[in-house]
Amino acid sequence: MVYLDPGNVIDEELVKEQVMGGTAIGISLALYEAYRYDEDGNLLTLSFGDYGLPTVMDIPEIEVHLVPSPSPPVTPMGVKGIGEVPVGVAAAAVTSAVEDILRRRVGKVRIDKVPIDPALLTQSI
Repeated sequence: MVYLDPGNVIDEELVKEQVMGGTAIGISLALYEAYRYDEDGNLLTLSFGDYGLPTVMDIPEIEVHLVPSPSPPVTPMGVKGIGEVPVGVAAAAVTSAVEDILRRRVGKVRIDKVPIDPALLTQSI
């Protein structure tokens, strides 16, 4: 569930779709997207198939609730930007959730980069 303050909403469905898309990108950043290199520095992620992107099966259903709070002193129509907001929030939420479950199971764990690499996690625990 995502709560967001978009200011005055011009197109509610468009705003909700942007939030869902940004949330999906944040999840993808936390779990999938990475440039990979070999030991000689050659890029190994040459296509989307190599790069790592989630499918529709990997992204949960996202429920968006808009909580408008107009911003008249800043913009003439009282609108706010919302497209980028869910990206960082979703990536941080996924990373925190993985840290939390690992902390409960094995003790102190700190994830300091994304995407979360299962191989690196198993080495650190």
